Amino acid sequence: MDAGARRQVDLFLQYLHSERRASPHTINSYRRDLASLQSFCDQQQLILWQDLDARHARAYVSYAHRSGLSGKSIQRLLSAARSFYGFLQREQVLIGNPWLGIAAPKSPKRLPHTLSADQAAHLVTIPTAGIIAVRDRAILEFLYSSGLRLAELVSLDV
Repeated sequence: MDAGARRQVDLFLQYLHSERRASPHTINSYRRDLASLQSFCDQQQLILWQDLDARHARAYVSYAHRSGLSGKSIQRLLSAARSFYGFLQREQVLIGNPWLGIAAPKSPKRLPHTLSADQAAHLVTIPTAGIIAVRDRAILEFLYSSGLRLAELVSLDV
């Protein structure tokens, strides 16, 4: 990237700070993400931001995915790029935003961790030496035997 393109990144970061009042953490994240994009553009021998098109944007997402970034991290990179290109459009530096139709790879959904039968049995064998302990054991037994989620349990109206 040439010096003018790098200057546009600095102007964007100043815009985030002064007009959008973004937090320092947000600005640092954008700075890091846009530095990664600049590095990619340097590898692709792109000199101006206008030289980057949708084909390059898809290649960047693929490059980030091959580098081991998660879907959420790639979504953050895309958000930074979309915002930056939106800023460049607003400043009338370029006309289109090649990032608008680009999606990040989906992140795998994680299942909640469950207790083993032995762990659950251990939970419901707590000593009941008081009214609070009896209540807690009843709650645990009810929770384990019914399959309710914690949010459902606390929203019960006796």
